[in-house]
Amino acid sequence: MRKLIVILGLIYIFGNEGKAQQLPMFTQYAYNTLAINPAFAGTKDGVDFLLLNRWQWVDYEGAPNTFNFNSSFKVMDKVGMGVNFVNDKIGVSTTNTIQVAGSYMTQLNEKLTLSFGLALSATSYKHDWSNIRLQNPSDPTFGANNENLTNINTGFGLYLYSDKYYVSFSIPYILENKITNTSEAQEYRHYFLKGGVHFELSENVEFVPSALLKYVTNNDVQLDMTATFILQKMLWVGATYRTQDGFALMAQVDINKRFRVGYGYDIPITDIQTATSGSHEIILGFNIKSRTNNVIVSPRYF
Repeated sequence: MRKLIVILGLIYIFGNEGKAQQLPMFTQYAYNTLAINPAFAGTKDGVDFLLLNRWQWVDYEGAPNTFNFNSSFKVMDKVGMGVNFVNDKIGVSTTNTIQVAGSYMTQLNEKLTLSFGLALSATSYKHDWSNIRLQNPSDPTFGANNENLTNINTGFGLYLYSDKYYVSFSIPYILENKITNTSEAQEYRHYFLKGGVHFELSENVEFVPSALLKYVTNNDVQLDMTATFILQKMLWVGATYRTQDGFALMAQVDINKRFRVGYGYDIPITDIQTATSGSHEIILGFNIKSRTNNVIVSPRYF
């Protein structure tokens, strides 16, 4: 099974050959915008917190395991701040990223706001080469047991929103830094375009379709299409289709728009389905109401 760890790690880390997606994917992306767009910082009332853990391809040794924490708030009427932390483990490698985001919000009209965001991040890579079984144990490329590398990066985003819809575009990491000294492997720029709409079907039923387009340099575009129904303002249930990957089911409970807990389950339809029972994702979120404003002024559907 150790061979599987090596294969996964090399595909994920040394994605310069296949240009595979290097950033973690999230099934509940509609509720985790700050992870990919710094312009989202401060667009919600009060102080917002989110915790997420994703177990991808369970039963597959060395498969990705991702933890994400982020928080954002307004520091002034038009200025927001946020912090985003990601711990991503796959195969023999561990990646830790801390990103600080700042945003400026401008009111286009009574209902529409445009937020501009910038981010500064630091990413550390740790590769444990001692867990690789080499055909040539004396290969000098992997002579050391461990390798550590840290990069500085920057990103930006745009977030246009009202209480009924939103559109988001971002490049969270612009620089294409090296991620190891053992090869020419490097980070590749990711582009994200995301949007959603809110419909009130009845007094007790709402419908929120959303979509996420992801593109990595020299790779195919991947599309997530999600349909979510909100029942009694509290129970959220939905399903996602992800091209080149599979389907996902999700459910979330929202209590008084202050606390939410959600679960997502991915069902792959690619060749990997023979080696895994799927992927699991848990999300916890809570919001501390602003002391100076008891009114929810920003959308909670996204």
